[in-house]
Formats: sequence, structure tokens, C-alpha cells
Amino acid sequence: MHDAIKTQLILSGIIAGSIIFHIVIIAPSIFKLLGANDIRNLLRHIFPRLFVFLSLLGFISITCNFLIGVTIYIQYLVSALSFIIPSICYLIIPETNKAKDSGDGKKFNILHKISVTLTMVLLLINLLWLFFI
Repeated sequence: MHDAIKTQLILSGIIAGSIIFHIVIIAPSIFKLLGANDIRNLLRHIFPRLFVFLSLLGFISITCNFLIGVTIYIQYLVSALSFIIPSICYLIIPETNKAKDSGDGKKFNILHKISVTLTMVLLLINLLWLFFI
């Protein structure tokens, strides 16, 4: 297996693993163990860092692709989306929080669904890209 594919697989694995860990371990534990105010504070602390971490991994992936000289263009697409998608999620956090705080349930639900959908797309992209090369 080519080094470029190995590198992309490792980074995709870390991205997918981070998302799955958050979904399976972190989120259920938070909602089971904490009160509403603590949940709010912890989620507002964790989510920005999660999205920055995922964006950073996407940026590292893009950089590695260029340095290694990747010739499989789906790897560039996966890398770019692995940077762009969590960046979008990060950028909508302030509006999502503002909508929640102001009681604008409709706006909050829309922004939250966008964030969740984009995160699931990111997960699927990083789990499935290898099947398309």
C-alpha cells in the first residue's frame, strides 16, 4: 500500500474514531450524569475544541497529500472536506448558542441539524472513501 494511502487512512481513522467516541461515549455520559446547566457548559466547552481538532486533522491531511505527492484525487477531496466541514460546524456554534440562549427553538433546531448532518457526512466520508479508489 502506498504511503499516501496509509497516511490518509490513519488520519481518516482518527477523524472517524474521534466522532464515534464522541457519539458513543462522551454525549451519552454527559446527558446521563450531569444536570442541565452543567451539560450546557460542558458541551459549549467540548464542541468548539472537537471541531477545531477535526479541522486541524483535515489540514494536516491536505498538507500530507501535497508533501507526499498524492495522485489519487479522492484523497484531496476527502482531505478538503475533512477541513471544510468541521470548520463550518465551528463557525455556526456562536449562532447556535445564541439561538438556544434566546429561546429561538426553530433557529436552534435548524443550526443543530446542520451541525449533526455535516458531522455524520464527515464520518461517512472518512469511513468510506477507500472503497472508491
